[in-house]
Amino acid sequence: MKQFFFEPMSNEDLSWFLSVRNSVRQYLHNSREFILEDAQIWFMNLGDLEYYKIFILQENGLRVKIGYIRFRNIDKSNIGEIGLDLDPKYQGLKLSVQAYAEFARANKAQCKVWTLRVRKSNQRAFSLYTKLGFIVVGEFYSNELEENEYLMLVHVEHVASITNQIG
Repeated sequence: MKQFFFEPMSNEDLSWFLSVRNSVRQYLHNSREFILEDAQIWFMNLGDLEYYKIFILQENGLRVKIGYIRFRNIDKSNIGEIGLDLDPKYQGLKLSVQAYAEFARANKAQCKVWTLRVRKSNQRAFSLYTKLGFIVVGEFYSNELEENEYLMLVHVEHVASITNQIG
């Protein structure tokens, strides 16, 4: 079982972050390819938002960057929006369930419920979220994506209780 370390993203991480983000952009809500200058402006503006954080996901022992977690506390007490993207080199290794569970254990005091949106066509992500205990609470059409999305939620305590037995 791998152990993870979550470090707040810094300006020095932007180039790496952007390469990962652009490599998975077809699964994101904004599939536009960004350049470093765009990311620098975005990150500078992000610094003013205390409720939105990005954490670099690293293997604890090696400090190797393997992905990132986006977290936004929606109402400062109960609901958080979350998302995780892995570097393509680390996809398919069954790291996402463990990463979400460890992040939940480390941050469960920040909110009680996580929510996320997932493209209806992204069956791989939908399967992952179902394993984590997320349930569909709504479906809507996204004009930006020109396809349907699911709105899903889960109790953070449930995700925090997950062990590495889920594959």
